[in-house]
Amino acid sequence: MEDNDWPFFDLAQEQKNVSNSPQEVSLNMWGSCTPKTFMKTIRRTACLKPLHVALLREVLSTCENAGLPVFAYAGTALGLYREGGEMLSHDYDSDLAVLEYQDAKMGSLSKLANFCLSSNIQVSGIEGFDESPVSLRQNDDIPKISHGLLSCAESLPRIKPVQLRELVQDLSNIHVDLFTLSPHPSSPVQHLRVNWHLGNGYNSSAKLFARDAFFPLKSMVYEDLPILAPANLEAYLTVEYGYLGRDAMYDRETQRYVKISDDVFRQLPAQMQKLLSRPTIEQKY
Repeated sequence: MEDNDWPFFDLAQEQKNVSNSPQEVSLNMWGSCTPKTFMKTIRRTACLKPLHVALLREVLSTCENAGLPVFAYAGTALGLYREGGEMLSHDYDSDLAVLEYQDAKMGSLSKLANFCLSSNIQVSGIEGFDESPVSLRQNDDIPKISHGLLSCAESLPRIKPVQLRELVQDLSNIHVDLFTLSPHPSSPVQHLRVNWHLGNGYNSSAKLFARDAFFPLKSMVYEDLPILAPANLEAYLTVEYGYLGRDAMYDRETQRYVKISDDVFRQLPAQMQKLLSRPTIEQKY
């Protein structure tokens, strides 16, 4: 890859450009990982993976110190299940989850926010409350964030400092999503639901996650980091995603993934076919 071949692109813009046709093939629910953008997405993830892992390490440490037993969720859980503990090759973030209430005293996000504030970490904006994204930063340490990324880039042959300085202008390119789970209204004892809803894109009420698919949590390793994971990854992921193979495309009707048909698969670019046909590295439980 040439130094000037900047592998990043505006995901929001890609989502706007995607066709609304149900026949459009996308490997994610946002419609941004299509046959046209697939290799660019792969390069982007490979380029940024060390930074994703570095941030995930810090978030896991912060949550542990705050007393939050967070665990792998969504794409990160799928990486544990299907990729032998590696990040999905076309993913663009890390995903964690925690019960909304560990006890009756304080919600998990409030507990995390209180810990951050008591540790001199600025908490600005709570998504869903004031339409502002969460931002956690040391009050007097913002320059060191940029410096830390630049220092990290020095050991990464695929990231140039000039490219990283551009990346630093939008730190959300490297982020960790933290979801909360709560009892499902229709089956509060046996099932959980995620507290996240996206219009016609994700109906949280339609997905009943068995509580015993998550608990008791088990210890695993993700990108060489110790991490907690759902007790039964396959059970949880099947409800979340549907078809769990690499050769999966998102189906807007069911809001789950389905296997790409043979006819459509043969029309994909050869390099994309090769990558999607590799054997999975499912861990044995």
